Amino acid sequence: MTPWPDVVGIIFSGRTDSQGIIASINEAGVDQFASKPWMPDHRLLALANAVEARTLQLQIQHLIWRCACAQSPAGWRSSCMVAACL
Repeated sequence: MTPWPDVVGIIFSGRTDSQGIIASINEAGVDQFASKPWMPDHRLLALANAVEARTLQLQIQHLIWRCACAQSPAGWRSSCMVAACL
């Protein structure tokens, strides 16, 4: 488990040491990696993909919360639904 599970990680690196890069990716739990030379379009696409990934993570968390609340006792449902809408 990564120390920051809600962060979509991207590394842009100028390093050529593949072992160092692989270790960094594994240690940080990086979602995307790009090395030099990189094109401006590639960086923008990586950022757009990161935003989309985070949006999907939030939508999944919201659905899980709603399912858990739907299965909880009636007294809990009203507070769960209010929290799920935040």
